[in-house]
Amino acid sequence: MGRRALGLSLLLSASCLDPAPAEPGLELEDEAQRYTPTQILSTGCAAALDPHRCELGDGPLVVWLPGDPEDGRWHLDGAPVLPTHVEPALDGTRLTFTLEPLTGGEHRLELLDPTGETEWELALQPDPLPAARRRYEAELAALRHSPDMRARLELAERLLVQASSATRLERLARIRDARLLSHDTRDDASSATTVQALLDRTVSAAMSIDRWEEACEATAIGLFLATHTWSLDRIVHWERGVEPCRQRSARWDAALGYYLGVVRLRQGRYSDAARELARARRGAARLGLPHELPARKRQVELLMRTSRWSEARRELEALARYPATGCVKASLDSEIGFSLLLARQRSDVDLGDPRVALRRALSSHERGGACERVGMRNHDRIKLGLAAAQYGDSEAVGRTIASIDPETLNGKFRTQYQELRVLDALERRRLGEAREALVAMASTLPHSPEPSARWRLAMLAADVARAERDAEAEFEALRDAEAVLDEIRWGVTSDAVRDRWLNGYRRSATGLVERLIERGRVEQAACAARSARGRALALHDLSATQPPSSVATLDRRAVHAACPRPWSHDPDELVVLLFPRLDDGWWMFEIRDDVQRVHAVGALPYPDDERVDPRWWDRWSSSLESASAVRVLASGEAYGVPFHRLGWRGAPLASRRAVVYGLDLATPSTDTPTLPLSSPSALLVFADVDPLRSLERYAPSVAEVDAMLSADGWQTEWLERDDVDLVPRTLREHLSSVTLLHYYGHGDRSGIAPDISPSLSDDLGTTALVLDEGTRFGVDDVFALPHAPRWAVLLGCQLGYSDLHGWSGGLSLAHAFLLAGTEQVIASTDALDAAAAAELGARLHARRPGEPFDLSRALHHAWSSHYATSTDEPPWKDLRVWSR
Repeated sequence: MGRRALGLSLLLSASCLDPAPAEPGLELEDEAQRYTPTQILSTGCAAALDPHRCELGDGPLVVWLPGDPEDGRWHLDGAPVLPTHVEPALDGTRLTFTLEPLTGGEHRLELLDPTGETEWELALQPDPLPAARRRYEAELAALRHSPDMRARLELAERLLVQASSATRLERLARIRDARLLSHDTRDDASSATTVQALLDRTVSAAMSIDRWEEACEATAIGLFLATHTWSLDRIVHWERGVEPCRQRSARWDAALGYYLGVVRLRQGRYSDAARELARARRGAARLGLPHELPARKRQVELLMRTSRWSEARRELEALARYPATGCVKASLDSEIGFSLLLARQRSDVDLGDPRVALRRALSSHERGGACERVGMRNHDRIKLGLAAAQYGDSEAVGRTIASIDPETLNGKFRTQYQELRVLDALERRRLGEAREALVAMASTLPHSPEPSARWRLAMLAADVARAERDAEAEFEALRDAEAVLDEIRWGVTSDAVRDRWLNGYRRSATGLVERLIERGRVEQAACAARSARGRALALHDLSATQPPSSVATLDRRAVHAACPRPWSHDPDELVVLLFPRLDDGWWMFEIRDDVQRVHAVGALPYPDDERVDPRWWDRWSSSLESASAVRVLASGEAYGVPFHRLGWRGAPLASRRAVVYGLDLATPSTDTPTLPLSSPSALLVFADVDPLRSLERYAPSVAEVDAMLSADGWQTEWLERDDVDLVPRTLREHLSSVTLLHYYGHGDRSGIAPDISPSLSDDLGTTALVLDEGTRFGVDDVFALPHAPRWAVLLGCQLGYSDLHGWSGGLSLAHAFLLAGTEQVIASTDALDAAAAAELGARLHARRPGEPFDLSRALHHAWSSHYATSTDEPPWKDLRVWSR
């Protein structure tokens, strides 16, 4: 057995490890629960001077501890003190202390351990600015409820100017007053620049007297305002102040986690957004802070942006039962209604009638309502009008348009008002008015911070052209919509799940394909479908975060560029391209040489986990007769269909023909860093990293693979934990010069935010090889390789797992290797039995003399030999061959 580092063949096992270590420090001792200082959170200070020192205002002090603490362990200045309220809160207990007004110097609240030693303490000081000593009280009170934004800003500016020459206490009063005034103007888009400058001055003034509370408040307002107006440079500016503030107090950790989560959501960094929102929601739930509900609402938006419609429905139903009143209830109804509306607008998904919640919100915002607000009243009317248009209620749309003065609108609501006019004119067949409204809508786009507004404009233009029976204009508008997605997709930052974002805008691609098919332009329709898939794959470009020398820089070139010219593949292959229709069905394109045909298919042939259609391929028998292989190009939910297991002539197709699942990438260019076959090399990695050595008995199968490859002229090396440290660095070093990667060990698929909302973590994660010391060799490691192996055999759990909610199937480890330049990958979409993986390993390399190395044919031979002696499906049925 060779021991030279010339090849890497990775074998992954089926006995899946799913390590879930407990959160450190939460162990319970037999006699009493003990805590570490970092486990205990507090809020309620008028100002948190640091995590263990605060100025106590007029409100209660709130403390959260993990678990269920014992009574009688709290002391204030050495005397026992009892909380006024104790209640469960998330994974611990929230205690509320209502303390008498503090006088004099510093006081101390302590938690004692069972021996009487201090486990945690909080130093308390009186608030130096009680309400009675505030200046400008009357003026502030009047201005805070005045619509005169300019007067508010002028007073805030004057307060800051006066603060520069005042005593420290007076300076603090003026800084606080200026902060409050700027907070009240944060929703005024026309004052955004002035407010941003004012907030900068507030931070500077606060830091000049070491007042973090006021600085952090201004930072939170600034970050919110910059996100609200989509000022990217200002977002970066305010982000610099986030981490220092989060470290000051649990309140700011939750609040700024929420604002940062909103930023990440707008940026398309969905995994980061999920983590931040879960962190904000967790902190708010523990301490009873007001950010829990906003975080929950943004989590719903995240679910919708990632096409998790069933989870979104459940979360929206839960929000509808939330015990809120007044303005909170009105805002909640408005957001619920708009979420339901967006689901219908973007993906024709009916999660419920949005008009019910929107009518409640409007009623609250009307004069005399529970939360009378002029601005929100018009916003609710526009949303109601858009919802009425979705349900074909033209009379309600007309009344909405007549009730709104467009001059009172700003930003995205001005755009939505014109969109409503287009929809109304289309419904009434007033096509001239529709065209005029389209022009008006286009003129509002510079004032709308929402990038997708341009896509909606193009889609409305297509609807108008279709009403005018102008097919070419409709095609052009749909192509414009697709071009808009090509432009704005790069604003969706690198993320393992960001192609789900595209799934919310699938109507332009599905509409274009459908219209082309209607007019018999099948070749162009197939090209449009391939381009939509290619756009999603290109979103996995990680070159912005990787070194220029890495294979990631090739990603955009890797996606096919020449549409109707066929990609390079075996001329005897039958290529099957599945693409969703505008209704619930699918288009199935047959592509063979220069012949392209399309069929309308109803439901996908794999309705559940228990039933596989035994005759699905029979309808395509004439096409399969002369084909030596089948290449499946799936989209979205079609990735979940095991086409290789569907029946043809009484047996699974995989036993009759070689089946590959293609990404439709270009053939590797001359500078793609794959290695030639003149001296093929393979490295077998036996990753038995389970402390129980659960795979040890399968080591002989790896040795058998080694012997077979060596006998066939391969240079081999076998790595296992007894010889080397099996960590990512080791694999990267050996992958620099290998032809084949063959791994036998454990696979892992991790979610992204399991903390509060498990539905957010179901399948938003990526897959990885599990190595020694709990390390993972994942997607980023693959993209950082200087050379991609030509082939990879990944015999482990879920390393070919597909995300069914995105166009491209997500970014599994199998997909990552293909995007990096690998030609073929074997990986499983589900769990894989360890014994089955070991048994299959040798079969994959038992080639006939003179037969070229080809993983698809190798797996086909394994299926054929299995069915020669058995009528049951093989235990490795979920393995697929993935190809560029």
